[in-house]
Amino acid sequence: MLNIKIFVEQRWEELENLCWTEKIEQWQNVRFLNRRKGESRHKLFFIRTGKGDVVVKRTSEELAEREFYSYKKIISMGIPTIFPIGFIKKEMDNEKEGYFLSLYEKSALPESHLIRMLKNKTYRDLIWNAVVALLVVIHLKGIFWGDPSLDNILIKFYKKRVEALLIDAETVSFYESLSKEKEMEDLKRLFESLFAYSYADEEFDEKFFEKRKNYIENRYNKLKQILSETIQLGATNHFKLVKRIDNLFTLGYTFNPERFSSTLQVRFYPIAPRKGWFVTFVEEMVGEEFTPEQSRKIFREILMHQYEMSSMENRVVKLKEAAKDWYKNYFAKAKNIFKAYFPDKSPVKIYLEILDHKWFLSEQAGKDVGIVEAARSYSKKFGKKEYSSVWTNIFTLLSAAFSKKTKDE
Repeated sequence: MLNIKIFVEQRWEELENLCWTEKIEQWQNVRFLNRRKGESRHKLFFIRTGKGDVVVKRTSEELAEREFYSYKKIISMGIPTIFPIGFIKKEMDNEKEGYFLSLYEKSALPESHLIRMLKNKTYRDLIWNAVVALLVVIHLKGIFWGDPSLDNILIKFYKKRVEALLIDAETVSFYESLSKEKEMEDLKRLFESLFAYSYADEEFDEKFFEKRKNYIENRYNKLKQILSETIQLGATNHFKLVKRIDNLFTLGYTFNPERFSSTLQVRFYPIAPRKGWFVTFVEEMVGEEFTPEQSRKIFREILMHQYEMSSMENRVVKLKEAAKDWYKNYFAKAKNIFKAYFPDKSPVKIYLEILDHKWFLSEQAGKDVGIVEAARSYSKKFGKKEYSSVWTNIFTLLSAAFSKKTKDE
């Protein structure tokens, strides 16, 4: 008796015509590919099709279908993972087996093949930051992975960021909210896998393993704390959101600003940026290059300005538009004012010191106090007495340059 059920997504009908009645090892006229993969209890086959390279995973009937729909749900929740194409359920001579089909993820390597890279501090922290981001987000969304071993994680390197992808969704379960016990179970499994790979290394150092484990656990708890509470944006609490974004920066993460809307409830996906990301990003937006620390502060200021513009104009202002407006109407004007009164000093340095002071005052007040008030406070605290009249002129110029129109004007 032969009974075969084939389900494939639209555009992948070509897969229906493969010879599923035979063992895959016996297929003819199919181009098999040699791809790197991690350890797996299931047999994986990589084949070339007219629509792209496909991964065929041999498993059970039940798991093939379950895994397909689990991936569909994971994708709908915004979790980076592989793309499911379909599944096959086959019964032949009282033997049952299933096949799960997915698109081969190019430019992504299994974590197990990155062990050597993990010995390099630059790559090590970046990769683990990406893994922690993945684990935190799936837990916040109520997903229990069940088997977050190194072999079940793909690492994908982009030009500006590194991303961890969830693979092997056989053990995934979905909950309204995840218990602390389930979270710790996933972390424990991850540490067991890390220990196994570390122990197999000839240079295994138990103290270093404990240090790495503590780094991951500490990073997980801090990131989870930052992302746990969603914020309903409004005039009184936008500063809290930017503060949260600043905490992400401090921890070594950023987010995709193009997906950020100042009118929505926000729980954004943290991104592990590659070195120099902020410099490049800010330079592309405003056309001027800054140091990484300067770029972080400027990006924070642009986010605040984006919200102010959106509120004033009663529309969602895109980040790049807000950046150009801020640069022209705030940054450039302030630079010219400071350059005129302090020709022997860096106007950018002065302005960013005032921005730092503004951030300090805003944290105390729980709202953005504004650049003029920050400059006034800055001059009293850090300015020299002989420059008091100079600062008075600066306040006047800043107030005139940065005066905001109200919605009713």
